[in-house]
Amino acid sequence: MTDRSKSNKGNKQYPKKGATYSDYQEWYASTPAKKFVLGNIKKSGLPLELRARKVLQNHGFHVSSARYFEPSTIGVEVSSTTGEGLWRELDILAHRAEKPTGKMAGCEIQPYTNIIAECKYSSDKDILVFEHLDPANADVSRFPLLANGHHILTTKPARHFNLPVLAERVIAVRADSPSKEKDNYSDRMIHDACEQTISALRHFLTESRDTIRYEYIAQAQKSIIFQEWEKLPKPWEDPHKLHPMVGKVRKDYINKFLKENFKSSTLADFPFVPIDLYFPLLIMDDSRGIIKVKLDGTYNPIDLEDIGYFLHLYVSENTNQYDVVLDNAFTLPILICSLSSLHMIVKLIDEGIEKLKQQVAELIAADPSSVVREILFNDRVIGIR
Repeated sequence: MTDRSKSNKGNKQYPKKGATYSDYQEWYASTPAKKFVLGNIKKSGLPLELRARKVLQNHGFHVSSARYFEPSTIGVEVSSTTGEGLWRELDILAHRAEKPTGKMAGCEIQPYTNIIAECKYSSDKDILVFEHLDPANADVSRFPLLANGHHILTTKPARHFNLPVLAERVIAVRADSPSKEKDNYSDRMIHDACEQTISALRHFLTESRDTIRYEYIAQAQKSIIFQEWEKLPKPWEDPHKLHPMVGKVRKDYINKFLKENFKSSTLADFPFVPIDLYFPLLIMDDSRGIIKVKLDGTYNPIDLEDIGYFLHLYVSENTNQYDVVLDNAFTLPILICSLSSLHMIVKLIDEGIEKLKQQVAELIAADPSSVVREILFNDRVIGIR
């Protein structure tokens, strides 16, 4: 256990109150000053972020930090160019092109894996996890998140992933301090980090859907079936009829069109179809534990188990602000792991995506028109916006 009184007393030796420096060489020549700066870097969590980046790079990801826009108006999607809000920094944005499915009647599905990660360093708090009371019925419908591919991948993607412990409750604790101490045995630390993550997800999901890959749009608009589609009158082009046509009527209109115009040779016009998958992730430093609380039949705690990673079913108090992320769901599954367990998270993702690709191939074989349905439901491709 750290003797905090001695540690704090030593820290007060530097910096001296009111001390300033005319240039960097003055403080750089001071050993206490350099130790002070290095200590602050460690507390910032930057070393954790760099270590996590290296792990992901070793698994083939292109990794960078990124900035995202966070609207200040709760419950309203505000433009980053015209609305009020803040630009924030995301610790890790990692993306990787997966191996394509292989040609299916000339069409190939190209999955892209995207990880939206925040790194959380704590000098004294460990994470206690309470397992979900009914994991078989837990809502994991938003794992992973799809930026596109909804009309191809009609089954729930989560079933293809070997999900870890699902958390009912998560709290952060200082084991050497009483529970009555402020924010001890509280979910505040994890809640705040998850709120940052969901806010970043909203930005990058919206951006992904708005800036869909150019080659995808180009090939779709050159296809024979798309040319036939362009010749048809579109009832929703009348602004007075737009709202009712967006839903069921538009769906029926597209399905009728595909039934009359889709041919077995149509897929050859779509050699490249992307599916972008997003995984929210929170990475903890290895100096702190991620520990499951074991309960007896009456839910009293009886033991602890070091687990290293879990899936947190996070519920935001601002659900009405995150429609693009939640899509009428109530919870957002967020992976939380220690740095040393990050390779297990990548393994979980890799194995799940391989199963997902097999399922995509089976679904397209059963309904090849789903590829074109995906395109005709994309407002960006067909020019509605």
